Order: sequence, then C-alpha cells, then structure tokens
Amino acid sequence: MEVEVFNFSIPFRFEEKLERREHILTLEEKKDKVKNPWKYERPLYDHVPTGLLILRIGEKHTYGNPGYRIRWSDGKRMKMEKEIGDFCRVLILAAIKKRNNAIESEIRKRKWEEEEKRRQKLAFLQQLDERRVENLRIAIDSYEMMVKTQGFVSYVRERAIAQGKPLEGDLAAWIEWAEKYTIRCDPLRIGYPQYDVRKEWEMR
Repeated sequence: MEVEVFNFSIPFRFEEKLERREHILTLEEKKDKVKNPWKYERPLYDHVPTGLLILRIGEKHTYGNPGYRIRWSDGKRMKMEKEIGDFCRVLILAAIKKRNNAIESEIRKRKWEEEEKRRQKLAFLQQLDERRVENLRIAIDSYEMMVKTQGFVSYVRERAIAQGKPLEGDLAAWIEWAEKYTIRCDPLRIGYPQYDVRKEWEMR
C-alpha cells in the first residue's frame, strides 16, 4: 500500500509475525524416515502464524539506515494501534527525506548537464582549432608548391635563354601551363585565411 505525503508516495505494508516451531512428523513422514533417514538428519521446523502484526515503511527490499523508524509490531504489552501517531510522524519524515533526495538528485542532474555542455563546448572548440590547423597545413602546402613552381619556371626560362633555346613550341606551351598552375596553387586566390571556421565546420 502507499500513502501520499507532500506529493510523495510512501509505501508501507502489514506482515504477520511467524514463530519457528520444531516440526512434528506426520505418519507418512515417520514411514519415510525409516526408508530415507538421511532426509531427517537435520531438525525440521515449521513457521506458524502468531496473529501478531508488523507494520513496515519502505519497499520490500530496503537496505541501509534511512534515519527513522521503519518497523512497528504487536507485543505482549504494546499493541500496534497505539503506535499510529509515531507511524504518521515517520511518514512525514520519510516524505521530507524523499523530497530532499529529489532536490539533491535534481541538483546533481543539473550539475551533470552543465558539465556535459561545458565538455561538448570544449570538444567543439577543439574541433574548430583542428580545422584551422588543417586549413593552415593545406594553405602552406599550396604556398610551397606555388613558390617552388614559380622558381622552377623562372629557372627553366632563364636556362633556356642562357642556352639560346627559343621560348616557343612545346617549351612555350609548358611554361604557359606551369604559370597558370602557379596561379591555381596560390592559397589566397579564394580569399584570406579565416579564424572563424564555424560555418565551414557545420557544412562538413
């Protein structure tokens, strides 16, 4: 059963006390004992209802000390009915503890969510920086290719002139193509490097 206190459900249940008594063998068991004495080497017990009730607060399998009383029972001098006031007081304590646990759980949840957002933000910033490094590496590779190509084309032209080779025909065609390729290698032909690469990252 459950009772609602401060919008929190507090479970409780009634049990009956059982008394352990030594088992009295039936006629059939006595006959079986003659055939199978090993089955009766240990004493046998029966758990007999006593008619005395036990009232418990909490789930059936509750472990640890909650900090308040969780069990009331009938006794020789005290009947459980006289403990109802204490039972109601403990219901309030149990509800307060549930409320406090819920508040602490919500605080932990928010703290975890904030930490997760921070972690995701740091990871995103790291990804952006890795993208900048990648862009820089590509630009440097292009720049080095441009400079080396320009230098090599100048070297070919100067060497041909020095040796009296006409800059025409296939050689002229190659020089023209190489100069155009140099322009294609220019990392600034599509614009200057950008620090803000968020849009570029989102498009990937």
